[in-house]
Amino acid sequence: MNLFSSAPVVGIEVSGNAIRLAVLRRSRKKSCLEGLFRVEAPSDHPEAVRQALAASVRDHGLAGMAAGMVLHDARILHRAFALPKMTQKEIDAVIPFEAGKAFGVRQDTRTVYKINTHYRQEGVPKIEVIAAAVPVEAVQNAVSLMESAGLVPHYLLTIPFVQTIAPSADLILGTEETVARLHVTRVGVDLIVTQGKHFLFSRMIKKEIDFSQFEGASAVDVSTPLHEGGEAMEITTVAEEIAGEGDDPFERLCTEINRSFLYVKQQHKKSIEQIWLTGEGGNVPHLAEDLKRHLKLPLTVLDELPGMTRPPACAPAPREEGEYDLPVGVAKSPSIFSTANLLPLDLQLRWRKRSAQRVAKIAYAAAAVLVLFLYVQLSWKVHHDRLEVRGLQQGYAKVDDRFQGVRRMFQAQADRLLRRAICQGLAPASIPPEDVLAALSLYTPDPVVLDQLVVQGGRGPFSMKLSGWIVLHDYSGGESVLDDFLDRCKRSGLFRNVRGRLGPGADQGESGRVRIASAVLRKIRFEIVGE
Repeated sequence: MNLFSSAPVVGIEVSGNAIRLAVLRRSRKKSCLEGLFRVEAPSDHPEAVRQALAASVRDHGLAGMAAGMVLHDARILHRAFALPKMTQKEIDAVIPFEAGKAFGVRQDTRTVYKINTHYRQEGVPKIEVIAAAVPVEAVQNAVSLMESAGLVPHYLLTIPFVQTIAPSADLILGTEETVARLHVTRVGVDLIVTQGKHFLFSRMIKKEIDFSQFEGASAVDVSTPLHEGGEAMEITTVAEEIAGEGDDPFERLCTEINRSFLYVKQQHKKSIEQIWLTGEGGNVPHLAEDLKRHLKLPLTVLDELPGMTRPPACAPAPREEGEYDLPVGVAKSPSIFSTANLLPLDLQLRWRKRSAQRVAKIAYAAAAVLVLFLYVQLSWKVHHDRLEVRGLQQGYAKVDDRFQGVRRMFQAQADRLLRRAICQGLAPASIPPEDVLAALSLYTPDPVVLDQLVVQGGRGPFSMKLSGWIVLHDYSGGESVLDDFLDRCKRSGLFRNVRGRLGPGADQGESGRVRIASAVLRKIRFEIVGE
């Protein structure tokens, strides 16, 4: 699972018997085209279109991919209205009321909306909302077409909602001029008028001309000027004249376009300043030149898909570039949860569940990595602390051993000095018993514990008697332990002669010749007599 790029999405546009597919992979920084395909069904019958789309999906290995589609239907209505800046919850509550006023009460109609832009009017923040009323039948047919072709419906949009995310959006919306976009298909011509980022008008002009057999419009009289008084157009007179003449299809098309331009001028006080031609318009011979000459307006044929990185296999002929503008735009749709998505609620909930599962997987993986990282960090810290404690214990043991040796050395020196001082009359002729005990505690081996020790003073300065109990934890080395204890007492300098009696059953002897008669005693009685 790639966390930085999404799975490919298939954008679909169906116009008559012509089908265009754009396979796009989106990422954070850029989008990459992975395929551009064009298919023509034998006829524009729904079943023929369904079979052609299914065959194209199967041949190009697109089955099971998420798909988005743009709707062309003359019954779709669009309105734009301004609202004060408000929260999303407030917008959701206001939209049904505003849509009801804009579209009236309609049966079997799905209403969706999109916040088109934020702006300020006289210092007051406002938002512009585009709403669409779409017949439920058109939505069901589009969903059925995608599912029968083996694709997974992802979103369904109408042209005004696609235009803001199409590759040409920056070119069209980046100017403050009033721009008319003519998207030519075999169903008809989708006309959208914008000024900068603001939506003004949209209309689908039904099929008035068979563009596949278009040979040019040389019969049209273009000598009559459409500009009067420097205005972008004056179409009232021309529209009336054309409406009353013959049945030339090109004339009827231009008449409908002029009527739309006149409506924009009357309603919004805006004159069309330039025209952008997309879709199949660039492929129809002489269509761009004749429209430009007849409408008397600057006209540009969109023949590139800006902002797209793609392999050479995805490069169509230059005159076909504009045909893929809307399929690429619908494939770039940023979110399944857009309020402009016409997909039925049950399918959107299915995608929400998939998205939640994907987020849960990512969160689980991130949590697992975090737990593993914390476990490694904690384990290393515990191991490091153990090593540090072990080092401190070893260092303390070494220091303590040296310190005990130094203490014993100084105690022995002090005992000898005290003995000499007593002999020379420089100190009292008696040694406090507690000093004797302190001295013995330094000389007592670690395995030996003195218990119930009694010190009795004698007649002379070094005449005393010690009695008590010796507790041995390990009987196997009892002889050497007792012998070492008596030897240390003798070397302490507190006693001239050291003799010991080790309880009943033990032999009597001097230091260095002590034996234990019985090794079963946990406590051994002893006496030391010093002279």
